[in-house]
Amino acid sequence: MLEDLEDPHNIAAVLRTCEGLGVQEIHGITRGHSFHPSPRITMGAEKWLDLHLHRDTPSCLAQLKERGFLVCATDLGEGAGSLLDLPLDKPLAIVFGTEKVGITEQVREHCDLRFKIPMYGFSQSLNISVAAAVCISHLVFARLERGLDASLPAGEQAALRERFYALSVKQRHRLFPECGARPRSFHSVNSSSQAASDRPKDRP
Repeated sequence: MLEDLEDPHNIAAVLRTCEGLGVQEIHGITRGHSFHPSPRITMGAEKWLDLHLHRDTPSCLAQLKERGFLVCATDLGEGAGSLLDLPLDKPLAIVFGTEKVGITEQVREHCDLRFKIPMYGFSQSLNISVAAAVCISHLVFARLERGLDASLPAGEQAALRERFYALSVKQRHRLFPECGARPRSFHSVNSSSQAASDRPKDRP
């Protein structure tokens, strides 16, 4: 989940990283800023993702928990644990805060865990897009190393495969009318039944 990011380049870089590492669902909070990733940075990666936009942070977090996700927020504040200690055997929803101030008090109040990336130099923070890449890559490869299966269920994989086949065809709106002339993966909602997860998806 991206909480109110304002830089289109940062948004785009996170989306591209997520798609490349197998994260299928992304939720964006648009309370103060619009969600417009730079197409020059995404290079088309966003069309393969399920993007859900929300105005309200608490309701989005509540839905994540209802689906069984452990909500883990990046935070440099006192008492935050380490990225390296996050549980790998549970579905995780990772929250990244704004570029300037990080996560809001709403996230601190409703999240299950707070964590930070271990830093060994004088710099104590990273750019949001870099932080996202570090966190997601660690979780994905750590699970693979331990042999943990974090793939989507077979039914969801099949549905995604069919959608990806349609999206890969340039004239898809002629062959697949149900996709529409300009199929979009953005869903602007106040509440959604789906949530962002860090589960890698099996590609067709």
